[in-house]
Amino acid sequence: MRSLPSVQIGRLGRMGIHQQRCSITAMSPALWLDAADPFSIVETEGKVSQWKDKSGKGNHAIQEIESHQPIIDNINGRPAVFSDTLIKYLNIPHINGLYSGHSVFIAFEIDSIYLDGTYQFLTAFNGQSTSDGRQPLFYYRSDLNRFEMWEGNNAEPFGQYTMDTPAVVFGRYNGDTLEFELVVDDGTQIVKSRSKSSALTEGSAAGTIFNSTASGVKIGEIIAFDRALTTMEANRIGRYLKQKWNMSWADIN
Repeated sequence: MRSLPSVQIGRLGRMGIHQQRCSITAMSPALWLDAADPFSIVETEGKVSQWKDKSGKGNHAIQEIESHQPIIDNINGRPAVFSDTLIKYLNIPHINGLYSGHSVFIAFEIDSIYLDGTYQFLTAFNGQSTSDGRQPLFYYRSDLNRFEMWEGNNAEPFGQYTMDTPAVVFGRYNGDTLEFELVVDDGTQIVKSRSKSSALTEGSAAGTIFNSTASGVKIGEIIAFDRALTTMEANRIGRYLKQKWNMSWADIN
């Protein structure tokens, strides 16, 4: 098993990244997957069998079948986990402390060369109960070059996206309002808020990173919470991802 390049704290922002990472830990995320942390990735010859959860909740993403294992690539020069064909994905067999994925951040990029399939799901976290175990569901629709959120039986567009562009997407659900923000590399900010729907996603699997009907997706980092973050907290994580992954972030008002 070869080792990945280490994260150089000094080059990430003169101790700023280290301080922000400590701050995120204090916020008690339910899931934290960080491809730039060499201790988080278990891989052999570039194939990822496990992506370890840094939250302390033990929500590790795994793939035991070698032919279905995603590979190591990069986003802006930092290691990222990459699904380069339709059958490559990771499962989260057990969700501890992530019952509804109320707040989810993803640093990602969609590679046009390897794109296959119309609906690119970056993640899916399924609920544990019918009353409150639901989560923000969003995906990239490649035929329309946009991200959509699924509410009830309707697909609502909330952000145009240009492939091969590093970006941050953020979803938040406070029990009444489902809100999304997509911030692409040029600083464009698109927010779409909708009323609560009784048909927000729910299913039998605990969670997946990518899915078996999507390819061309690179993910550098996922940070999820089992509550709706405050605006101040959300902006804190957005700035952390911006500084670390050299992406844009426009503060939420």
